[in-house]
Amino acid sequence: DKDRLVFVEVKYKYNDRLGVPEEMIDKRKISKIKRVAEIYIVLNKPTEEKFRIDAVCILGDQIKHYQNLY
Repeated sequence: DKDRLVFVEVKYKYNDRLGVPEEMIDKRKISKIKRVAEIYIVLNKPTEEKFRIDAVCILGDQIKHYQNLY
């Protein structure tokens, strides 16, 4: 994304026997990533302060990219 920083949470599972990777990303996890992103922006002062949070979920050989979790 050219006009914003993108913070990406990556989750991998070999199989879905104990659930899918998406189930590992809840509101609490997104909130934690948001706090880390805000700290990064304060400390590093990048030229672009807008950001979004994405997730990449890998299940075996299947990859899904979810944009704008926040």
